[in-house]
Amino acid sequence: MLDSPVQQLLGAEHSRIIAASRRCVAVPAFDGLTPGHLVVLPRRHVPSLCRLSAGELAELQDLAERVRGRLRRTYEMPVIALAKADPGVTHARVHLVPTLAGLVDWLASRQPRCWQITSLTGLPYRLPAFVLVGTDAGPWWLHHGGTDHQAGRTLQIRQLLTELDNCLTQPAPDADPQTWQHHRQRTAQETVADLDRDARYTAGDDRPLEPADSKAGHQ
Repeated sequence: MLDSPVQQLLGAEHSRIIAASRRCVAVPAFDGLTPGHLVVLPRRHVPSLCRLSAGELAELQDLAERVRGRLRRTYEMPVIALAKADPGVTHARVHLVPTLAGLVDWLASRQPRCWQITSLTGLPYRLPAFVLVGTDAGPWWLHHGGTDHQAGRTLQIRQLLTELDNCLTQPAPDADPQTWQHHRQRTAQETVADLDRDARYTAGDDRPLEPADSKAGHQ
């Protein structure tokens, strides 16, 4: 377990595994924008969600939605689900970020080639580049390509989210490595502590999460 970069941030006394299913796992994001930033990823290594089977996609979405409920309870704000595919993404994942950022509206105004899907199982097979956003309110919005069509440049999602929601924080691009390391450790540790407190009680008819094990993915 200590081979994982996230686990190294947390130390041996805390497990990075927030929740798990047979084929998927949820862990704190290594470069979390804020406490509560998680990634849900398949244990099997694939570079894009489009390479997963329908069964794997359904399981990943189910785990993401269950963890999303914990994030909403804990941070009391909407939770954006976000996935991206392009040559720079090495392992498929869905980011979950508690945020007030109006990302759906921003993308709709900048990327005209988009359509709705009701489930991750509706992803086109082997779509080479896309941005996928899901909100608490409804379906997933799939934007073909990973660029800002108006500006003609690759979308930098981290930068975009922090610009749209000034409550999200990340070190400046020129921050020294020690600052980055402190930021990563702080956000990962706070995420685990916050969600551990949430796990100590049950809310309504929320299904219990399956026991986590140590066979995590690459995060």
